[in-house]
Amino acid sequence: MSIPDRVGAPLMTRLLSGWDSCDGPLHRCLANAVRRVIVSGALPQGAILPSQRALAQALAVSRTTVAVAYDELCTEGWLATRQGGTTWVRQPIPARQIAWQGDRLGSYAADRNPLDLTSGALAASPVLQRVLSGPWIDDLRSLLEIDGFLPAGLEMLRKAVTDYFDDVDLATPSAQLMITDGAHHGLALVSECLVSAGDTVLVENPTYRGALDVFTRLGAQVVGIRTDHEGIDPSDLATAIHRHRPRLLYVMPAAHNATGVTWTQDRRREVASIATRASLLVVEDASTADLQLGRPAGPMSLLLSDERSVLIGSVTKLFWAGLRVGWLRGPERIVDAVLRARMTTNIAGSLPSQVLAARCLEHRHEARAIRRAELRQAQAETVDLLAHHLPAWRPHPADGSSLWVDTGEDATNLSARLRRRGVILNPGPTFSPSEEFASYVRLPLGHRAHLTTALPLIAEAVSTPEAGHS
Repeated sequence: MSIPDRVGAPLMTRLLSGWDSCDGPLHRCLANAVRRVIVSGALPQGAILPSQRALAQALAVSRTTVAVAYDELCTEGWLATRQGGTTWVRQPIPARQIAWQGDRLGSYAADRNPLDLTSGALAASPVLQRVLSGPWIDDLRSLLEIDGFLPAGLEMLRKAVTDYFDDVDLATPSAQLMITDGAHHGLALVSECLVSAGDTVLVENPTYRGALDVFTRLGAQVVGIRTDHEGIDPSDLATAIHRHRPRLLYVMPAAHNATGVTWTQDRRREVASIATRASLLVVEDASTADLQLGRPAGPMSLLLSDERSVLIGSVTKLFWAGLRVGWLRGPERIVDAVLRARMTTNIAGSLPSQVLAARCLEHRHEARAIRRAELRQAQAETVDLLAHHLPAWRPHPADGSSLWVDTGEDATNLSARLRRRGVILNPGPTFSPSEEFASYVRLPLGHRAHLTTALPLIAEAVSTPEAGHS
């Protein structure tokens, strides 16, 4: 079927056949159906969709149903709307994202599947309990005389983060630092300020899948750079810089999410040298840096000029995922731009959370030692469990809160079979802009009980691959 640039309501109705045969609100069913049609290629980039009124009449629903569905798809980056109401298909989001988009949201749902292994969140640090019984409430009371809107963050926390950076000899002037609602929030804000549709962003391959989501939603071309056990491949990076003239390089050099690799110092120096010669901005995600199990390596930002480096971090991994507090360190011009962007969203972060985070950071050395001991034990136990239940699987123990495991089979297909058995996990292609690492999965270490229950089910699915197709 040939699709015209402007899709009429009758044709759209045919494409959406059976759209309302799903559970949930009508607007959600409609949005899901339109999304599927885009993914299938039936609605190409640039196709102009029927007006809200015309489609509502054709589908015999309220205009509000169509409006909410269109708005949801615009927010997700599938559609775009210009003044006057014309709605069209944006550059389709890669199929990779579709495979895990729902899983990702489900990972954070209150009623999540007990065998959902997609989240890498760790249990709250026992240090947090002691902090909660301390003087942080008194600290909060002292703030009640101010209006509470501090876009750059609470001074008490900014000082604590500066001390945190001093531990690694990274001097940080106040104008180069702002507090965010976690590392992911910081990445989203800085990307919004720096990345436009059509820009090229370089990432490690594989990379943090949340970063892929951020860059793709902004309309960027995401190019993956080869990696090995020492970090990103310098030769491949240099080639990509020459070929693509990228806007920035996004990396996670310490306890990488998902592989656990921590870059060697030699590799860091090579990459820093290449980035410097190319005047390339490096966005360093250090949110997992506290999960290095060996001798910690300092941030790569130490090897870069302040003008070419943005550093993102948080207290989430070290203390608790529910403590949504992080930071962004960068050139004053970028920090100022990010602050302005923030003012259009949530204006400022929660001061109670920031007070608590500041008190937590006072105990960072103890918390780090406890967390590393927990992860070493969890990693060893998980490797033993795999050896017992799935001896053909090849884990790659490294740093961080998860294991990168080669299953030796199509992990995406395996993931689909496991879902029918109540087990949800992340296949390797969801971490790759080019959908590579087809045989890999990421197993979280923070859900020992979940793994103990899930691994026998996974082993059963592996031994009876056809059972899921019945």
